[in-house]
Amino acid sequence: MTLLLLAIAAVTLAGVVAESQRRAMEAQFVAADLQRHWIGISCEKTLLKHAAELFAAARQTSHQPLNQLHYSLTVGGDQITLVLSDEQAKANINMLARYLGPTLMGETVRELAGPNAGVALLPTITREKGVDGQETSTQVFASYGQIFGAAQPRHLAGKMTEQLTCWGDSKLNTRAATPASVAAVAATVLDKAECERFAKIWQKSSSSWRDAFRDANILPDKVKVMESRVTDSSHCYALWVMPPDGRGCCLAISDGSEVSVFEW
Repeated sequence: MTLLLLAIAAVTLAGVVAESQRRAMEAQFVAADLQRHWIGISCEKTLLKHAAELFAAARQTSHQPLNQLHYSLTVGGDQITLVLSDEQAKANINMLARYLGPTLMGETVRELAGPNAGVALLPTITREKGVDGQETSTQVFASYGQIFGAAQPRHLAGKMTEQLTCWGDSKLNTRAATPASVAAVAATVLDKAECERFAKIWQKSSSSWRDAFRDANILPDKVKVMESRVTDSSHCYALWVMPPDGRGCCLAISDGSEVSVFEW
């Protein structure tokens, strides 16, 4: 009987110890997640708030288009990766979807995202009736998940989105964008022959897109359309905060008036 009681006590004690260990580990995870959450908030209030000034300073010494800035931060022995991006300096997929059509849009997105991006293209379809009673449908991309499926944050913050975005007002900052992004937006305005003329001039020239349009003999009405789809300043920025183990990744996007936050 005594041995039986001792056995029961041992099993009970083992269970208590295991439960205590489980709760201790949960507490550690909660503390780590809370720490990362506050890191994200702190970075948002510092880096994201001053994104325009940071990019202006970096572009003074850069001879190439620059739409991403990389930083690292060590907290409690963990190295946090920070990626600040100028979303206005990237071609907007919603603009491409609006004017290029599904096939050409898909080809353009894959070219901008790169060969290893794993493009999925899962837009939300909205339907509206016009004044003539005809129904029109529009593809809307409201997150990177609708473009790249279940891609991990460390990939989304890299080459995949270096020239492509779904955030902002759709206008492209041509002063900060890559030539490929400018060409993608130009393709929403020009026909195939005009695109080919523009591309030949644009690849060899360091002049503005307006000069390239002029040299390619693009009509003034199409110049005006292009002007309505581009800008020379940025108002939309994003900040990735990525811990080394991938837990608690955060993406904050600011359009100048409000901040949207996504967490993994």
